[in-house]
Amino acid sequence: MLERFLPRTEFDSYEDFKKNYRLCCPADFNFATHVVDAWAELEPDKRALEWCDDYGHSLTLTFREVSTLSRRAAQWLLARGVKKGDRVMCLLKRRWEYWITAVALHRIGAVAVFNTDNLLISKFVGVAAAGLYSNYMMIRGFLNI
Repeated sequence: MLERFLPRTEFDSYEDFKKNYRLCCPADFNFATHVVDAWAELEPDKRALEWCDDYGHSLTLTFREVSTLSRRAAQWLLARGVKKGDRVMCLLKRRWEYWITAVALHRIGAVAVFNTDNLLISKFVGVAAAGLYSNYMMIRGFLNI
């Protein structure tokens, strides 16, 4: 996969790396399609995400699953009016859904604005706070889990 974007992947030294490293991305580069979907096609069962929390919960997702879930999430977001160029604020803490949402927003061409859980709803004035607060539950809804 690296060879698609890096004409050279081996270097003799750090100086060689600094002098010769080149990243070649197409003008229409989209992480969702050029990386996630490409891996899903090449090696669908390759592990893409290993997630765990402090309570013993864990989840492993393959590139096929991330591709499928992010497509579903993108359709859900598009159906609610999110379009290319939109900035979408997400309050997802450190959940695995963060990654699905990020890939979905890349897929659409929308800009993900991720925040920490330190950003309190009470800080928003004139914003649909209920929509922001329930973001996590809405995302679980479109993933059907």
